[in-house]
Amino acid sequence: MFHDRYKNRRVLVTGHSGFLGSWLVAWLERLEARICGVALRPIFEPNHFRLLQPEIQSEWADIRESAELMSIFEDFRPEIVFHLAAQSLEGVAREDPAGTFATNIAGTVNVLEACRRTGSVRAVIAAGGGQHGEGGLDPYNASKNCALLAVDAYRHTFFSADVSDGILLAAVRMGNVIGGGDWSADRLVPELVRAALQHRPYRLRQPGAACPWLHVLEPLAGCLELGRRLFEGDRQCAANWNFGPEDSAALSVLRTAEFLRGVWPRLEYTVPEGGVVLEPLPPRPGSDETRRRLEWRCLWNTPTALERTAVWYRDFHEENRLNTAADLDAYFQCAEAAGIGWFR
Repeated sequence: MFHDRYKNRRVLVTGHSGFLGSWLVAWLERLEARICGVALRPIFEPNHFRLLQPEIQSEWADIRESAELMSIFEDFRPEIVFHLAAQSLEGVAREDPAGTFATNIAGTVNVLEACRRTGSVRAVIAAGGGQHGEGGLDPYNASKNCALLAVDAYRHTFFSADVSDGILLAAVRMGNVIGGGDWSADRLVPELVRAALQHRPYRLRQPGAACPWLHVLEPLAGCLELGRRLFEGDRQCAANWNFGPEDSAALSVLRTAEFLRGVWPRLEYTVPEGGVVLEPLPPRPGSDETRRRLEWRCLWNTPTALERTAVWYRDFHEENRLNTAADLDAYFQCAEAAGIGWFR
């Protein structure tokens, strides 16, 4: 996969103990990369990263602490950096806006600065960017959009063809990412699962809202392909990219809950009084250019992504079985059958 470009490469992942980061670490282990993770120590159980028990170097540090972060970069000397660490919960952002802005903006700047000052770094992929317009004026979305502006500024000022010593920087946005191992608050699937374990129905808050779901492995495939191309010096990839399904694949929260319950009947829910008012999909950056230029596309349609997610939680909570490796294997088989470029 990825032309064996990750084999024995030093890859640093911020936010490696989180939902997205833990899946990326699991994939990078398959690619035989040398991995260093930087994140806050997990405080909630269960935790997907701890369940996986990857054999990597974990540095429990706060990206807001620039000196500590710089020391980790100097010691590990990464060649490829995936910056996934963030405060990514809108509810927490409303309760702690200052902390959210500090993590998502200052933390991102600290990571970019560490990359700039570490001579070994050649490729950087930063996840970020929230909603635009009125939907992006809350602390979470505003902080993510500001982080994206910081990435653009560093690319233009320090990592351009004229001044860079070989570092190429890309930023990525993602749709509504789902998959096993996410136990975050205020997210539909984890809340449905949490309610089921407490033997109660979950009250859907916005049953008519449209959501473009995609399985966590989809954007990670795009990020890994970006990392490969940037590492090989493809300056056309040093840009902003959007990973998401077709808009026609979006499902309402209610239809999503209905589908998930069909796979795992234990997931029960109620809707607010007054019925369901369908809401349009909010404006979001398109993924057409990403599909064309990166030869990227979703391998699992929405029903498949939802089914594999529901089965992951069902098997974990009812049979104590971890399906992460099985999901990776199934995804690789789909990539091979479809002739996807990164699998050749």
